[in-house]
Amino acid sequence: MGMFEVISISLATLGFIAAIFQVRATRKENFSNRRPYVICSYRLVSTAGKYDAVHLEIANVGNTPAYDVKLCFEQERDWHWVRPADFPFLPEGPGISVIAPGGCVTFFVGPMSPQSVLKGLKDSSIKVTLRYYAPIGRSSRVLLKDSVNISLQDYRFRSKS
Repeated sequence: MGMFEVISISLATLGFIAAIFQVRATRKENFSNRRPYVICSYRLVSTAGKYDAVHLEIANVGNTPAYDVKLCFEQERDWHWVRPADFPFLPEGPGISVIAPGGCVTFFVGPMSPQSVLKGLKDSSIKVTLRYYAPIGRSSRVLLKDSVNISLQDYRFRSKS
């Protein structure tokens, strides 16, 4: 085998390897553009009552549905440890079955009264890991995990007279 053939085979092999990496990168980018992105935040909601209410909002800002959405609060503090049985997103719960693209699910957490354990949200944040499944293909799903910090630090607090 001559020098020309060795160089030709080497270049063809490098081209094949580069094509494989390009296909992988394209698939990864395609999935990133089509996947769900679930976010959560605390929201202070003005009410007709004396005190504002704290809500937890879980939204899908991605392009495909998110399935079996669960949240894991990583630091256990008394001000977020509100665990009614009807919060399906907790680790031991069934999960939120589906959040459509652009969809948002809101849960009442409690009032922001002087006696509320939620007052810690004013000064601190808490790390939350979101776990949910994204569809890939027609019959399979992949588990995704994202972490966010949530708090009420950016809100102004008031009590109504």
